[in-house]
Amino acid sequence: MQEHRADMLSERSWEETLDFLTADMDTEKIDICEIADRYRSYIKELQSHDLEVSARAIRVLSALLRMKSQAMYFEEQEQQEEDPMDFDEEIESSGREPDLEAAPDLELPVRNEPSRRMDKSELKESLREALEVREQRQERQRRREEIDQQFEVEEQTLRDRLDSLYSRITGFISSSSEEVKFSSLVDPEEPEEKIERFKHVLNLENEDRVDLIQEEFLGDLKVAPKEED
Repeated sequence: MQEHRADMLSERSWEETLDFLTADMDTEKIDICEIADRYRSYIKELQSHDLEVSARAIRVLSALLRMKSQAMYFEEQEQQEEDPMDFDEEIESSGREPDLEAAPDLELPVRNEPSRRMDKSELKESLREALEVREQRQERQRRREEIDQQFEVEEQTLRDRLDSLYSRITGFISSSSEEVKFSSLVDPEEPEEKIERFKHVLNLENEDRVDLIQEEFLGDLKVAPKEED
C-alpha cells in the first residue's frame, strides 16, 4: 500500500476502509480470514508511515482477528468430524430396507457456528455490534474510574475536615477546661452546618480521637479531645 493511499484511508471511516480492502471480493462471500489479514496489513502500513491509528481502527482489527480465529477453529472441527453413515452400504449388507416409519422423530440442534465467508452487510453489522459492546464496556469502566476518583477526593476532603475540626477543638482547650461545648463549634444561624459538624464529631469519636459527653438528657453536648499518639 503506497504512502499516499494509506494517508487517504487513515482519514476515512472503518466502513469505507473495509469497502476499499474488499473491493476485489464477492460482496456476498467476504473471506473473513483474508479481510482480517488485509486489515492488519493496513494498520501496520499506517504505523510504518507514522500515521495516526484511531482506537476504533484497532478495535475493528481486534474483532476481525477474533472472527478469523473462530472461523478457523470451527473449520478445523468440521474437517475432523467423521463422515456421516453411508446408509446405502448398510442396506446392502443387511439385505433389507430400513423401517423409516419406526425411526424416532429427532429434532436436530441448530448450529450457529461462525462462517469463514459472510455477506459484506452482515460483516459490517457484526463489527458494529462488536464495537458497540466494546465501547459500552469501556464507558462503564470509565464511569467506575470516575466514581472511584470521586470517592478518593471526597475521602481526602473529609479527612482534611476532620483534622481541621480536631485542631479547632484542641485550640479551645485551656488549663481550666478539658471539654468544649459543641455549640461553640458551629454557627447557630446555620442549621445545615450544625448537622454536618455533628457527623464529623461522631466520626472523630469513632476514630477514638474525642469523647462525647452529655451529662443530662437533652443537655449540652460536650466534646473532650484525646491525646493522639
